[in-house]
Amino acid sequence: MRMFWWAIPTVTVLISSPATAQQPSRQHDEFESAKALHDSGHYKEAIERYKALLQKRPEDPLLLYELAYSYMATKDYSHCIEYSQRAGATRGKIQAAALGALATCQDDSGARAEALATFAKALKSFPKDPTLNYNYAVTLANTADFEGARARLRTAIEQAPDRASSYFAYARVLEADKALGAAVYMYLRFVMLDSRPERATEACKRVAQLLYVQVDAGKRQVEVDRPNAVAAETSKLLTTLNLALATSAATAGSHQGATSAADKAGDALTSFLQIGLELRGGDKASHSFTLDHTVPQLHSLVDAKLLRVFLLHVALLAELDGAAAGIAANKATWEKMIRTLSTASKQSDHL
Repeated sequence: MRMFWWAIPTVTVLISSPATAQQPSRQHDEFESAKALHDSGHYKEAIERYKALLQKRPEDPLLLYELAYSYMATKDYSHCIEYSQRAGATRGKIQAAALGALATCQDDSGARAEALATFAKALKSFPKDPTLNYNYAVTLANTADFEGARARLRTAIEQAPDRASSYFAYARVLEADKALGAAVYMYLRFVMLDSRPERATEACKRVAQLLYVQVDAGKRQVEVDRPNAVAAETSKLLTTLNLALATSAATAGSHQGATSAADKAGDALTSFLQIGLELRGGDKASHSFTLDHTVPQLHSLVDAKLLRVFLLHVALLAELDGAAAGIAANKATWEKMIRTLSTASKQSDHL
């Protein structure tokens, strides 16, 4: 099983138009129906629809790719390899995704050497393709090549900065590499891009796991990572979320010289990351990519006066005590925050 795996996105290129005027619409509808079946988890039914369409267009690379993708979802890796190889043999918009699917299924079938070779060959032709770099990073992470995985994920994020799952994968790699402070930042950036419970809950729980300890029959107690690391007074409501000690603009007086809420939050965010680095070794410069791709976005929540309720949302999905009551007391602000994040999520392909 792929430790960091999150399914690659369905390619949204329209099916090639057949020769007649009426067939394109009908075949497009059939294609969309097959995609809908896949997206709803009816993989076997989707496979049958794609195979029926392939009888009419046996070398259509998009159909071959989508069929391979559905076989991947059923863990039928031999058929995934077969159809993704055929899709990847044709130059065009689908080729990079098809080669990525091929390498992924090779890896998941146990043929890691072949997968690495496929990735290396594909990246020569598509060095900046975000999906290809993402999937290569997953394979590298599973070989414990965390440095290589981070390099590939940086490319994926730089080329497609609104793709949510690249941040989740980056956070997983950082966590596996013991860069825990940086991992928290990337998990939070992922939640900003995809706040839906079915997607964000795991990231929120990872944040909570990194920032609190469990004591006395499962009760949660706030502890900072290091004594006196952040000397902050927070509201009783937010004390169950240790993250608030480091990031909330409501942490009064904990950062001398900060003249505005944005300055306080920025200083606190940077301080928190530095705490993680000092605990685990490393230097701040080595995580400049993390800072550059997370702190400005978190600042945007401060500017909109939404950071506090965002932290409550993280706490809610992490099932921390007091979060639900806090959101209920700030319902209008929470709803505004959800709308704000949803706008960003619509621009993401939810990789």
